[in-house]
Amino acid sequence: MRRLTIWIEANRKKAWFAVGLNVLVLAIMLLLMVPSFESNDDITMSELVNGALGVHDAHLVFQNYLLGLLYKALYTWAGSLAWYSIVQYVFLLIAFSVVTYVILQRVDDYSGLCVCIVLLIFFAYECYFKLQFTKTAGVVGAAAVFLLFYAVSGENVSWKMILFGELLGCVGSMFRYRQFLACGAMMGGIGIYFLLELKKKFRGQCVKRLALYAVTFGSLVLLAYGFHVIDKKVYNSDAEWAYYMKFTKSRAQLQDRGFPDYDTYEEAYQSLGLNYDAYILYRGLDINDPDKFSLETMQELVSIKPKQMISGAFLKRFLKDLTPYHFETPVFYCFLVMFLFWLFWGDHKWRTVFAVLAELFFFEIIYFYMFYDGRYLINRVDVGLWFAASLVMLWFLRPEKVKLSRRSCIIFCLIILILNQRSWNGDWRINSEEHYASMKEHRETLESLSADKEHLYLAKVIGTISGSASYGPFDQMPAGLLDNICWLGGWEINTAPCRNVLDQYGIRNPYKDMVGNENVRLIDNNIELTMRYIRTYYNENAKAVCVGKIGSCKIYQIEAQ
Repeated sequence: MRRLTIWIEANRKKAWFAVGLNVLVLAIMLLLMVPSFESNDDITMSELVNGALGVHDAHLVFQNYLLGLLYKALYTWAGSLAWYSIVQYVFLLIAFSVVTYVILQRVDDYSGLCVCIVLLIFFAYECYFKLQFTKTAGVVGAAAVFLLFYAVSGENVSWKMILFGELLGCVGSMFRYRQFLACGAMMGGIGIYFLLELKKKFRGQCVKRLALYAVTFGSLVLLAYGFHVIDKKVYNSDAEWAYYMKFTKSRAQLQDRGFPDYDTYEEAYQSLGLNYDAYILYRGLDINDPDKFSLETMQELVSIKPKQMISGAFLKRFLKDLTPYHFETPVFYCFLVMFLFWLFWGDHKWRTVFAVLAELFFFEIIYFYMFYDGRYLINRVDVGLWFAASLVMLWFLRPEKVKLSRRSCIIFCLIILILNQRSWNGDWRINSEEHYASMKEHRETLESLSADKEHLYLAKVIGTISGSASYGPFDQMPAGLLDNICWLGGWEINTAPCRNVLDQYGIRNPYKDMVGNENVRLIDNNIELTMRYIRTYYNENAKAVCVGKIGSCKIYQIEAQ
């Protein structure tokens, strides 16, 4: 053990040591646990680019088009690998290694390792085993800003480190631009501290040092914005994709932030030709009716939604919803641990205290905006924000104060690991027998439907068939798997690859064109609602005939009489 201690002390400040530690953590986790996608968004984006829909399309909607080109090139070069996930894992590994490297430079002995392991116990699990591109954007972006702060903090500025941080930050912005901005802003507590310390630390060089800060962080913002502009221009230069972006923006305003209540706005719904069945169908995500649920209809529904007003009642609801939720978020406890570290072993000068208070204020402002916007209490967003906030607290540790013994570090890390089993338990391979069986069943179902190219299979979004229930992050979908399968909703409808699937079977409006079409099958878990809708708007004599069954869902052919 003494030799190990000596070896760690001799090598812990080297970059390869930080990378090696993170590779080891990832390898152990992958050996013992089963990764999955946290939401359907990632599996859907991978379907657009991996060839499952019959094409490799770099338009991923939520991620930058340039990143999509990278995925596309990798799938074209070696399509048997799940590049969509692999790319995210690579940049997550880089981000965690960067953070580990900076921490080990600033905190000595086993104490630095302890801090790194605690951070990884919380956030590596969240990012590696509940893979989600919004988390990746936040973690990669925050790690890049953390590295840049370290690069400009000393007397000797490392331009190589600055360049690496800029590149890493740009990649983070490509995963999700708005999340990158939010997590970058959450690192502002360190920036406030830098400005307050400017005169004291760099007396006589304030202007030069201020210019360095401005160039370093200003260039990152400009570069990220430049890539964002390129992405927007790519979509706007294509009429089909430009229309889709307007479509999905209005869709998100309704499906992500809520439809206007039908009972309250019944007259408005009726004027648009939508009855209560249509409202229930669309609210349940199955919106793929270009005639009744057009862009113009969505824009009208968005316009009648009540505007959010800031009032005493609104502020009361904000505090009531926000406070208890944090204690239900696992990574919030990492922030609490880091906050306690700062209380015990941190710098408590007035400048630091002011910076910490500013950091808490930044969080409240960002979260208040999300609450006002109607998109809050979302784990994939919160992970990046709490990661950034935790890094800020770690920055304010005083290395000479943090002197934990080897035994204390081991015990503390074990306690943190044990306490996290509340959220980890379901992902251990030893507990995943049911998960594997379910995934195998769903996969076999998809592949059996895919083999029947004579028919186009339409499916309801919720409770029927699912790509995310069939394939994990490292499972590559077979080429063409979904070129005869299309869902009746989801943000991907109206994208070019999904429209192409429908076009091959002569379908423009699925609800209308499936009636009397022997080449179309419908997978539905609430056929009564669907048939009331079809009979009301397209064929009053339409009849659903069951021709098969998948689990608890039946497969129907819709006949015209």
